[in-house]
Amino acid sequence: MNRANLLHKIMISAAALLLSALLYGGGVYAALRGIAVKGVTDALIVLLCGLFAASLLVYMRRKELPPPKMPIRRLMSICRIVAVLEFALLLVTLFFCGLSYRELPLIHLLFAIFSVYMIGRFLIAATIRLEASTDCAELGEESCLTLFQIARRAAGAVGLTSPSALYSQIAAAPAALSVEGELRIIIGSHIPSLLSEYELEAMLIAELGLIRGGSESVNVSLKKRAAHWQVALEGSRSLFPNFFLVLPFRMIDSALTEALRRAEQTDEQLRIDAVMHFGIPSDYANAVAKLTAYQLYLKHPSVPNLFETEEPPRDPEERLLEAYRRIGHPLLRRAGRSAVLNTTEGGFRMPLAEKLRLLRLDDFSLDAQPISDS
Repeated sequence: MNRANLLHKIMISAAALLLSALLYGGGVYAALRGIAVKGVTDALIVLLCGLFAASLLVYMRRKELPPPKMPIRRLMSICRIVAVLEFALLLVTLFFCGLSYRELPLIHLLFAIFSVYMIGRFLIAATIRLEASTDCAELGEESCLTLFQIARRAAGAVGLTSPSALYSQIAAAPAALSVEGELRIIIGSHIPSLLSEYELEAMLIAELGLIRGGSESVNVSLKKRAAHWQVALEGSRSLFPNFFLVLPFRMIDSALTEALRRAEQTDEQLRIDAVMHFGIPSDYANAVAKLTAYQLYLKHPSVPNLFETEEPPRDPEERLLEAYRRIGHPLLRRAGRSAVLNTTEGGFRMPLAEKLRLLRLDDFSLDAQPISDS
């Protein structure tokens, strides 16, 4: 845990203790003024016990919950309201524990301590700030002007605004993401050595087609909210989860999993439709073929007669450089055209042969010059 997170937890814990002291003290003050409500504290404790038991059963359930029949965003809003109501229930219970301080049975005291702990957990969960991923490096427009121009052309062709930022990531296929309504594009560090300018543009058009089609798979904000719920549930190095958030999180997780499962079935067609309407299909086929061959080299470098060398460099960086050299048209001749056309090992769910059928292409050429050599 870094110093900033530790300081954040200390400040939130202090705020939770102060809030709890005010609530319990307010209950004690009300009791001294002669206010007494019999049986309410016990009823609240029974209600908390029931919620805790139900959450524990859900937590111990191994099977995934059936996805609710509602949009995931509405589900998240409902779950947020439920979490707020549970937090309010803890506050009210703590107040009534102070109100019945004269009786002070052991169970009241234990639940007062429990409420203080859970109030702290809820406050920490509400103030979590997820850190951005560190495996991507933002690209500067001055040093990568060609890539920015390609991204703008692709976004304009699909009818979207220009991307707010470009990022580079090792061994990643091009991807377009929607982050809080802003368009961001990830381009693998190896892409300029493999694809031509027009091939990259066609592939970005295909990825931007997912955003235009409203696919949940590229909605980073939605995934970030689900990750927020998970962190709120499990905490950071906490021995016990926040059991009151188990049911909302499991429902959100089930709904998100189902949404992504449905997106997998439609994403490929959205890509194809975008290329057919806004791009050049042959450039897209060339790009996918090159990336497939590239992934084949990285995943199966020692297959006999597949490549010139049966023992490629073991160092990952050297292997990437070796792949850069070999990725042109000669590589496809060595790898075998049928292997590239029919494999799904290149990180793509649909074989290139199937893509070509959907794109209505009989042949494609791989002689285009990569961006890095232009």
